[in-house]
Amino acid sequence: MIGNIIRNILLQDAQITTIVGKEIHPIKVHADRLPAICYRVTYHPTYQKRRSGNLEYSIELVTFCNSYKESWELSLLIKEALEDARRETIEDKTLVEVRCSQIEDDYEYNIDTYGQRINFKVEVV
Repeated sequence: MIGNIIRNILLQDAQITTIVGKEIHPIKVHADRLPAICYRVTYHPTYQKRRSGNLEYSIELVTFCNSYKESWELSLLIKEALEDARRETIEDKTLVEVRCSQIEDDYEYNIDTYGQRINFKVEVV
């Protein structure tokens, strides 16, 4: 579904995979190997009489990196890759809108791990 589409967009970006390889996972509390990206999808159902309309999602991604600088660089690459996918059709779904609503520092999971939390609003048809 939309999670696989997001993962595939990120895996197609050479700059992102240079940093994380294939370490892009759904719903993990902490990545096993660093650097990595984890994501969570929230679906927002809407009611429209007699037609399906756009599907609305919130996507939250968290970077796990060895340095604060690397985590911010990765966050900005993620933002660019996903926003560049706007209007693309992937796996029979068209990403009507992809909008980053926030990037913020996340916890230091341990002394050697830094991260950012990146939030997107996504509309799919």
